[in-house]
Amino acid sequence: MATYNGWENAIELRWEYPLGTVKTGTDSLPFNWLSESPDSLSVGAMPSTRRVFGYRYLDDSHLRLLQAAPAGALGPQPLWFTESGTAHRLNRLLSSHFQNAVVGCSIPDPVDCYAVHFPQPTQPGTWGGFRIFQHYGDGTEAYRWVSGVMDKMTIGWVPGQPVTITPEFKFLEVNPAYPVGTEVTPWTSEFNYMYGICAAPLIKVRWNGTVIEVAGFRVISENNITTRYSTSSRTPVGFLMGEYIATLELDVWMSDDFYSLFVGDYLGTGVVPVDKKGTCIIGMLGPTSTGGTVTETYNINIQMIGKIIDIPSISPKGRSGIQTIKMQMTGEGTGFDSPFYIKVGCHPIDYT
Repeated sequence: MATYNGWENAIELRWEYPLGTVKTGTDSLPFNWLSESPDSLSVGAMPSTRRVFGYRYLDDSHLRLLQAAPAGALGPQPLWFTESGTAHRLNRLLSSHFQNAVVGCSIPDPVDCYAVHFPQPTQPGTWGGFRIFQHYGDGTEAYRWVSGVMDKMTIGWVPGQPVTITPEFKFLEVNPAYPVGTEVTPWTSEFNYMYGICAAPLIKVRWNGTVIEVAGFRVISENNITTRYSTSSRTPVGFLMGEYIATLELDVWMSDDFYSLFVGDYLGTGVVPVDKKGTCIIGMLGPTSTGGTVTETYNINIQMIGKIIDIPSISPKGRSGIQTIKMQMTGEGTGFDSPFYIKVGCHPIDYT
């Protein structure tokens, strides 16, 4: 049997809610992760040397597993929607990170349905996450990571490429050489491919209501989760939310109005920036699908209210170049009152 690593593995995700219970149904279907980059899923075993009294020397038999800390990231994959055009799988992925959401629909047609994901203001009462299978060899075995919650998430874009999402997980358990059975879907299943990849053919970035041209962006969302251990277990027994941090990195052209108004005078005359705070909204128009009699256009909107925390140095040689401006979320809130949220739904904001 051959063992493969990285992108040659088949990565399958199944939704758990609560942690430890795999959900079924049309809104919880398994799916495969397709990325051009390798994953970094790890067992995270930390060995310790146990000294045994009465022995003159130590050998390998004295090495014991102190504790396991399974974790790792999946390679970046384009933001996607399912074969029906709906966003169930994407919403599940975002739920494993934020651990909450506000869902709503309105009438009349066309139906406006959405899910708003925002930072968890308190410790979750019930956690949701993923059971991830990494198929290897001849397809009859797989590593199984159980109860994984997304600790960190990066959404990014560069010109000529789709918008991608990169998740980093922490798990409660990992099982090597897990046999393929009713729980593991063979790599030849209907879940091989993601349909309706959201290549974001139309992206609009607004700063304080004004459309700005950017040369790229990265949204970094971090829960800073602490893994809980117990005296009776070598594997984690739960998680605790840490201090949430959301950071936005905008690659801006030094020659445009954004740089001169909000960052500094790129001509070097010492003009003080007008403002270092603002609201940034990134809108991404997704694919169109037909659901019943309604043609639905899905979109993803990211909003952040924050302040600029990193202003790059200004060089005359960089007057027409690109500088990266970093903004960090400020304040707290819930739903649409939150200074940071991601909305997934249909009928987007104004893209004209």
